[in-house]
Amino acid sequence: IGVSLIQMNFIHLLSSEAVQIITIHCLNVSVWAAGDSTTPSSNAVYFKAWNGQIIEYGGFIEPELIKD
Repeated sequence: IGVSLIQMNFIHLLSSEAVQIITIHCLNVSVWAAGDSTTPSSNAVYFKAWNGQIIEYGGFIEPELIKD
């Protein structure tokens, strides 16, 4: 069952912050760093929030990487 746009807007109005855990499964492809490095590569994944804000390494808001 999906969440309606009206419900999402209502939740947004009542919330000042949120946390979301995302799991990405990519077979034999790193989505963050190249090789053994923990520094993000130029191909590191980034996210675009509902308001258009980009969440990426070095940005105003950075994703917290648990495991690559």
